[in-house]
Amino acid sequence: MAKILMNIELLAYQQDMKESLRKVLQHNYIGGIRQFERAEPPLAREHLLPPPDIMCLALEAYKGHCDDFIVVVALHEFGIHGMRITIWDDQGNRIESGEVFPDLKCPEMWDYLTTAPVPCGTTVTVEVTAVDCMGGVRMCRESKTMGEDDW
Repeated sequence: MAKILMNIELLAYQQDMKESLRKVLQHNYIGGIRQFERAEPPLAREHLLPPPDIMCLALEAYKGHCDDFIVVVALHEFGIHGMRITIWDDQGNRIESGEVFPDLKCPEMWDYLTTAPVPCGTTVTVEVTAVDCMGGVRMCRESKTMGEDDW
């Protein structure tokens, strides 16, 4: 027998979804015959479990050198399962990509250490994708021209 650790908020969410489904079925089907009137959904979209929220993609410390830090601040009620980063140049060529790792002291902060140098004057697009444990996905993009803030 396996034991499963479950968040109480996740359990409440699942119970709400079961009750919503029961109401829809009860309202739309009587004795197995489909009723053709439209019913309002019992839960509005804002009540469903939202994907992770990427609050900030900080590129201030990214100067185009190897070992520059890119910091991402992301929040989610049930935790973020993983985060991936891809850096593209202005021609659409991938410069580098990899996993973003959570900060051990602050779980909302995620860090990425760059591995490829980028020439001064190159405009890059940094794309971060966060995935939660329920399969929700959120993407965030920021652009920056290398060397622009050094002038």
